[in-house]
Amino acid sequence: MKSKSLKQQLLYGSAFSLIGLMLASALVVYAYFVKMIHQNAQQQLQLHVYNILSVADFKGTDIFLPSILYNPRFNTAQSGLWAYVLDSHENVAWQSLSATPWNDKYPLPNQSGEWIYNKVASNQHEYLTVSYKVTWQGESNTADYFLIIGEDTQAHRWAIRKLTLWLSLVFATITGLILIGQYLALKRALKPIDTLAEEISAMEQGKREKLSFFYPTELRMVERNINALIEKEHRLRQRYREAMANLAHSLKTPMTILTGELRNAPNNDVVHSALQRINSNIEYQLRRAIVSGHTVFTQSIEIENVIDHVLQALNKIYGHKKIDVTSEVSPSDVFFGDENDMLEILGNILDNAFKHAKRRIAITTQSTDFMLSIRVEDDGPGLERSDAHRVFNRGERLDQTEPGQGIGLAAVADIVVSYGGDINVYHSSLGGACFEVTFNNKENNNG
Repeated sequence: MKSKSLKQQLLYGSAFSLIGLMLASALVVYAYFVKMIHQNAQQQLQLHVYNILSVADFKGTDIFLPSILYNPRFNTAQSGLWAYVLDSHENVAWQSLSATPWNDKYPLPNQSGEWIYNKVASNQHEYLTVSYKVTWQGESNTADYFLIIGEDTQAHRWAIRKLTLWLSLVFATITGLILIGQYLALKRALKPIDTLAEEISAMEQGKREKLSFFYPTELRMVERNINALIEKEHRLRQRYREAMANLAHSLKTPMTILTGELRNAPNNDVVHSALQRINSNIEYQLRRAIVSGHTVFTQSIEIENVIDHVLQALNKIYGHKKIDVTSEVSPSDVFFGDENDMLEILGNILDNAFKHAKRRIAITTQSTDFMLSIRVEDDGPGLERSDAHRVFNRGERLDQTEPGQGIGLAAVADIVVSYGGDINVYHSSLGGACFEVTFNNKENNNG
């Protein structure tokens, strides 16, 4: 499973936290304003009760109210606002002109001065009602009356819908602006990390030699350590190659002397065999030492140039065979590694092809963002399937008629494996052998 980038993790984490916080805030604000709308509606009903009581007239224990009230909604049918006055026996003593047919669904208070709020559905409408009990003190006795006022909740529901829409737009806009601001801030803050990744990639492809010095404090130590590691690696690699060259040069002279002296003893097969094994081992170990010395940050090598360089040399050596070499190589096919390693690989494989080819050699390459494949085919005698794995063994020579020590292809195999690649031998369509080398472009930098 592919992990998310640091930028994605920070952005998603902050976005989810922000959205959760803003949603919770919106719900709190919504609940508060809905509560305020309901409280305001209840206060309006209380004012209507007081207004009706202010125009009420009591004679004895009887209550008298005018038919026409100051609020025109009480005087208009189906206005959504109505009022009733009930006597102590819960009979209708008065009702507004806007009153709907009476029903007994309205709860009544038990004590004077008590307010009871309720919601009642009537005639496909929902009403918010208030019931209030008042006790009138007459000259000889008292009388209780109940005032019931109802108002259609449609206006309240519409106000709540408007509030919901307004809150949604406001909070969505604020959340979006904050998210954009967070994204821009994160992008700017993490830009040095993107730059670091780009520069390291450029170094792997040989387009840069070291990192730049324009990094924030948090990454400056990383930049210094990487640059120091690269410089140290370059110095060690150079010293290693120089030491190997010196070793090869120092061994060459005594080996030449020994070989010359052994000419005086041509029949000493034991000494000749031992000297040949020593020479083979020295050459093989030197080759392995060079292979193990390629750098961490390598250049991108154009395969076409390496093939041309190798073919120029081999055409001179094997010019008498008049081999027809066809090459299908794109200039965009590159190898991320040491040029000497690729020269060693192609040099040995093509030299082997020239040795055994009769008339034709075909070279083809194929590359993607993740893979590089090189195929070398010839029309020679080819290899038996049982011998395919032996050709890469050190000291193994399947063709004793050609000079050599069986080291070249073994060194090639070591180089390819050191880059995380793979090498195989197949039967060629030309009739001979087909050597195929495959590299993973994402991994051969780390060989």
